[in-house]
Amino acid sequence: ATGKVVSHICYNKEMIMKRVLILGANAETVSLINKAREMGIYTIVTDYTPGAYAKDFSDSSFDIDATDIDALGKLAINEKVDGILVGVAEALIPTYCELCSRLKLPCYLTENQNSILSNKINFKNACKKYGVSTPPLCENINNPIFPIIIKPTDSSGSKGITVCNSETDVENAVKKAVSYSKEGKYIAEQYISGDEFIAYFVIVNGEPFFVGCCDRYVFREDSGDVQLPISYIFQSKYTKMFYRQQRLLLENFIKKLKLKYGSIFFQGIVKKDGGFIFYEAGYRLNGAQEHILLSELYGIDAKELYIKYSLEGDKCDIRITAPDVINDTRVGCKLSPIIMPGRIQTIEGLDEIRSMEDVVEVLPSYRAGDIVVDKGTLKQIVCRFYIVAADHKKLREDIHRILKLFEVKDEQGRSMIISTFTEGFSE
Repeated sequence: ATGKVVSHICYNKEMIMKRVLILGANAETVSLINKAREMGIYTIVTDYTPGAYAKDFSDSSFDIDATDIDALGKLAINEKVDGILVGVAEALIPTYCELCSRLKLPCYLTENQNSILSNKINFKNACKKYGVSTPPLCENINNPIFPIIIKPTDSSGSKGITVCNSETDVENAVKKAVSYSKEGKYIAEQYISGDEFIAYFVIVNGEPFFVGCCDRYVFREDSGDVQLPISYIFQSKYTKMFYRQQRLLLENFIKKLKLKYGSIFFQGIVKKDGGFIFYEAGYRLNGAQEHILLSELYGIDAKELYIKYSLEGDKCDIRITAPDVINDTRVGCKLSPIIMPGRIQTIEGLDEIRSMEDVVEVLPSYRAGDIVVDKGTLKQIVCRFYIVAADHKKLREDIHRILKLFEVKDEQGRSMIISTFTEGFSE
């Protein structure tokens, strides 16, 4: 019951040396590039930034803005591209949809589905329609009941989000949220306290499969900053309760939206009274890359699903066996140390950490010499460590060793790490 469940994603000779164009080249896209190359597929990455991190890992790369559809279309034709992939950048999904349409290549979602799942107001309305609980709206921004949270309607990566505890916070929070919104809009909700929680499903031919939940442990440097994730722990202490109370509700949500292939996560809060509140969803690979842990635990790799669908569309042969997440005693962890803004001089300990038995993957977000600019966003995550341990005791030992080995220093030789994760998960 606790062994790895291998998903049946059938390869064929025709897939070998197919060519895929991947939109975006941030560090979180590296695992997708590596998986495609492992499958024998030629990878082409495009990003307007010369020297963007993920370009070093692809077979070829181009300095083309990943929103320039005309230039991308010409590139795809010239390079004889067989499929299009979007990395983890939610903002590039509209470009992806349009480009697939122009080139008549498989696209795993529609523009309408993306509009519902990437826009916080549209997501809230869909949840209300299908009985999924979301945070109450702040009906009167001029006379709110504090605390409230103000965020852009159409941004991801924790950008533009502020928790407000007084009237003086609100004006600046609205300006900040609007500045990160393409449509120039914001949403204000009551701030709900409780434990952070994420549920995951993969979808094959319209059928959703529950593949697990995690507890999301967070850190906030200043009172108004968004909480940044420093660790995800699988399985969640709420997994069994979620399975009984919410799983069928979210599977129905997926079916009602007619999602066909891919992976989806639902992010939310478990309130102190045990109720589940969901405030965001993502129908894509996400920056946290929990798919790495789910692949190691259960043999279900969402990256393979997206890659294969990009080349074969509805004709692809994918069969998934639902894992027994309820009875699995192993523990998965994504560990994400956070650093202060500044220029990185050295990153230490990565090779030793990679050699640890329980470490599945090490994915740095930066190189020595890079500058960290943003504060209060996911850009402060310097590296992601993926661990699968036999139990919580072994995981705790692994985490302590990683944090002892890992160091990031600035040009003055000072540690840039401002938050790690040592406690908080159950025995």
